[in-house]
Amino acid sequence: MMDNPDKQKTVENFLAAHPKLQALSESQCRVEEDAAIDLPDSGRATTLSLTLAEIEPWLPILEERINQNPEMLETLSKPELANETTGEKLAALIYEMSIEMAGEIFTTKRLDQLAAQVDAYRASLSPDDENDALPGIRGALLAATSKGNPSENPFLISLCWQSIQSIIKTLRVEDKLNA
Repeated sequence: MMDNPDKQKTVENFLAAHPKLQALSESQCRVEEDAAIDLPDSGRATTLSLTLAEIEPWLPILEERINQNPEMLETLSKPELANETTGEKLAALIYEMSIEMAGEIFTTKRLDQLAAQVDAYRASLSPDDENDALPGIRGALLAATSKGNPSENPFLISLCWQSIQSIIKTLRVEDKLNA
């Protein structure tokens, strides 16, 4: 997380010497990560969603995978006919694809852009809204600045998930308008 190895080592040594503080810090990070995952779905942070240009290359892949299971295709076109099993299969398919997307889309440059978007989102909030959203914002910044594999980052995966869900909803509305 830190670019300076000396500072990183100092923090690690400090936390090793203070296990209760380390446990508290880890607990706080988990809370913030969980809040970050909910941030895109809350409707408050739509500016963090992936762009159409980022999602578009994945649509043929999604279509191909859905077409391999006609029940899923029917679930998408007629949600009222969905059953629990088909819905779970569709959710699993979208989740697996979200993992792949996160690994491909979130390059170092894109993560820097995401961190800037989170900062801009925070700056746009009123003080009361900022207090409510602060754990999610911190978690999102933690995710955007993490050096880990993006395909293992729950927040980045949730951004991909939310973006795919948004496209599916848009396509459903367009289908209804064209019917």
